[in-house]
Amino acid sequence: MDTLIASLASSSSERRQVVGRSLGELVRKLGERVLPLIIPILSKGLSDPDSGRRQGVCVGLSEVMASAGKSQLLSFMNDLILTIQTALCDSEPEVCESAGVAFSTLYKSAGLQAIDEIVPTLLHALEDDKTSDTALDGLKQILSVRTSAVLPHILPKLVHLPLSAFNAHALGALAEVVGPGLNFHFGTVLPHLLLAMDDDDKEVQTLAAEAAETVVLVIDGEGVESLMSELLKGVSDSEAAIIRSCA
Repeated sequence: MDTLIASLASSSSERRQVVGRSLGELVRKLGERVLPLIIPILSKGLSDPDSGRRQGVCVGLSEVMASAGKSQLLSFMNDLILTIQTALCDSEPEVCESAGVAFSTLYKSAGLQAIDEIVPTLLHALEDDKTSDTALDGLKQILSVRTSAVLPHILPKLVHLPLSAFNAHALGALAEVVGPGLNFHFGTVLPHLLLAMDDDDKEVQTLAAEAAETVVLVIDGEGVESLMSELLKGVSDSEAAIIRSCA
């Protein structure tokens, strides 16, 4: 299995495809007989100091989940969720990216359970200076593969007032990933950024302004009308802070 995991992280795309197909075929044919053996080994492999092997674990999990039936995965759902959650916070970008793909595959089987158990943990990690950066990378990865499903769960937490400097930064970073996916969420994001642009903290002001600029730049033609509507609301709002920010 160690060789298999290493091969799944090979720089050769052909080798990865061959090994991935082989693992998938094994799961399809033997299913419940091999899953109790494969999943624990893959999960344990995430503690390997070699980032290539950790990436291989994520690729392997994706293949296993894609090949197994939903009913077959139910018994292993807790282990799968914990493993992918850990991988999403990996310090190596390639591992985190592969974990995002694994999350997307998991979502197909687990649905909202995947979101309800993984997203809150990542959001909580944003509050810790030691884990905030890797947690943000994890959120960016799952948003890149499941924008419409995940975004409504993330935004309310990030726009909670008073807006912190890190949350303002996070909103800008996530906006770059989500892009036009923000079209239907201006009402949630912009008013809070406009308020933060008048915050007493200069760092919050700067990061909120940068995030607001990013939000405006990533929208497409369909989002312009919603954007203008929110800005006009800000101008007509009685709060002086919003009026000054929109001016």
